[in-house]
Amino acid sequence: MREVIKSSNTPESVGSYSQAVKCDNLLFLSGQLCVNPKTSKIENESVASETKQIMENIKAIVIEAGSTMDDVIKCNAFLSDMKHLQNLKQYINRILAAHILPVLQWQVLAYTLT
Repeated sequence: MREVIKSSNTPESVGSYSQAVKCDNLLFLSGQLCVNPKTSKIENESVASETKQIMENIKAIVIEAGSTMDDVIKCNAFLSDMKHLQNLKQYINRILAAHILPVLQWQVLAYTLT
């Protein structure tokens, strides 16, 4: 059975997509940006602040779906520059310290809120 997941503790979706879809015991999340849901502002002072906000948004969706961050089994990351990779990995490892996850990284030129 498929269920659309929407957390009120995350920014509104800006496109025609769901924040997440739960299918049986699997949860698939859409990409998240570093938008603070309280201010609707992008938190991009540093890679750490971006990653922190993104992971908080992900955590809110995971909790809304009835799971915990301990249930996360894979992470995809899109970076503007691969020089930020170590900072990203260090922060993700702190948040998901109990796990060694497969993490896929891609370098992208830009992203949009539309």
